[in-house]
Amino acid sequence: MAPRILLTRQLNKEKLEGAAILAKAAQEGKIDLTVYDKPGVAPREWVLENVKGVEGVLLQMGDKVRSHSAS
Repeated sequence: MAPRILLTRQLNKEKLEGAAILAKAAQEGKIDLTVYDKPGVAPREWVLENVKGVEGVLLQMGDKVRSHSAS
């Protein structure tokens, strides 16, 4: 089973080498990539729903990360 990776926003494959590498690995079945497919940052509810069981999460520096108990 391929490791699950969560991306909290879309990445530009033409500008970011890492994004192209992730896309290729997903196409080859080496990883199971879940990406928030709307413009902007993924809402907290979407992240909490999709983070269960993932081996990795890719965030950008501007993304806010808080514990579940934080308000």
